[in-house]
Amino acid sequence: YEKLSRPTLGDTLLNMDGKRHQSMRNVTKPWFKPSFTNGWWNDKWIVRSVNELFDRITAKDHADLNLELCAPLPMSVVSIGFGIPADEVLSFRKALHDVMSRNSPELAAKGHAEVERVLHKLMAERREQPEDDLVSRLVHADLKAEDDTTRKLTDDEVMRYCMLIIHAGGGTTWRQMGI
Repeated sequence: YEKLSRPTLGDTLLNMDGKRHQSMRNVTKPWFKPSFTNGWWNDKWIVRSVNELFDRITAKDHADLNLELCAPLPMSVVSIGFGIPADEVLSFRKALHDVMSRNSPELAAKGHAEVERVLHKLMAERREQPEDDLVSRLVHADLKAEDDTTRKLTDDEVMRYCMLIIHAGGGTTWRQMGI
């Protein structure tokens, strides 16, 4: 299991256990509780994305809801929720997909470089001027370490969170919505 997830996404919650896992998970836990998601995620990202997709669908005579709603909705919501600029969402998602490539180390390395470029730029911008998105929340979040000290997340930790959640937030949700 570790061989599959560590080389592609790095050291993420998938590889952690015990207090380390709990400490890292506690950083984002409040942002995924129903009391937060029903407001922030729904009001800020989901409703807007659904409306945009439905506007495209209803302008046509017919539509494939799986491909035109279920597939792009989670990708759109999680990407913009993290603060990925709209004009970079598709190239970012492709690069992240390439990171997961098992067939081409060159493609994975190229994808990783692009993902890092986008996320490092975004993290630097959000440190200087926070917005109401998850990258801003992550770069300003406090992590209570195993030794009970508190510190900010490192760039690598923020990047791993982003990669894991953005990757996981697309495919699984799409398949569940399609069912």
